[in-house]
Amino acid sequence: MRVVYKNIGDSAQYFPSSTVSGYPIENVFTDIKGNTFRGGTTLNILATWATTQTLSCLVFPNCSLTNGSTVRIRLYSDALGSVLILDTGVITMPTVDNYPVGTGIYTYSVGGGFTRALYFAKTSGVIRASIDLYEPNIGYIELSRIVMGEYWQSKVGVEYGYTVDYVDNSITLRTNANTLVTDAHTRTRVLKFVLPYLSGSDLTTYSNIMRLNQMHVPMFVSLFPGDPNVNTEHMYQVYGKVSQMPDIIYPSNGHFTSNLEIEEI
Repeated sequence: MRVVYKNIGDSAQYFPSSTVSGYPIENVFTDIKGNTFRGGTTLNILATWATTQTLSCLVFPNCSLTNGSTVRIRLYSDALGSVLILDTGVITMPTVDNYPVGTGIYTYSVGGGFTRALYFAKTSGVIRASIDLYEPNIGYIELSRIVMGEYWQSKVGVEYGYTVDYVDNSITLRTNANTLVTDAHTRTRVLKFVLPYLSGSDLTTYSNIMRLNQMHVPMFVSLFPGDPNVNTEHMYQVYGKVSQMPDIIYPSNGHFTSNLEIEEI
């Protein structure tokens, strides 16, 4: 399991190489996923910070990066981009099969949209990031959010029995003529899992995350980061908020347990 709970992308300035009118880059700073940034099919986004940062992960929640799209990340230790400290090279987005409703802003209400996560070596002293994107299948690149930061990984993974609930808020009624009528509403996912063994250091980090983010600050959670089965990885990753503050249980000497529910944005 990996968690990105502090989005340092929110403290960056972004400079995209192209912008579609009505879809400005400022939209990626909000958690209103219907407010998106949109650029051309070949796009560079330059991110700069006033102070040095540490990065090990880049996530695009609710984006239009379909199967076969590519991403390249280059990190620099100076504002001019002359001192390169990490280059991921061009990474092709793997094929995800379990998203029949499609992608893009018009599918978000019914659970559409891809979430793409890229992990790389922990890199400190970053003052500038260059992100190259290419989308071969549709005529634009659409991003609802840009999440960058360090990921936290617990020493022991989650307990078997984790679930993904597909929540459908539709209302179904039966008429006097005995016809079943459904008023379709929004659909979303809730990720539920148990952390069965939190060591002393993991407990400190975990409890700090809960106190810092609480129920109103979203985080990115992946139960199968980088898993060879891309569909499994995609199903069990969400960018969302804690549904209710979790209990931290002390079942035996030397370790703690906790259960968590994350409802996607």
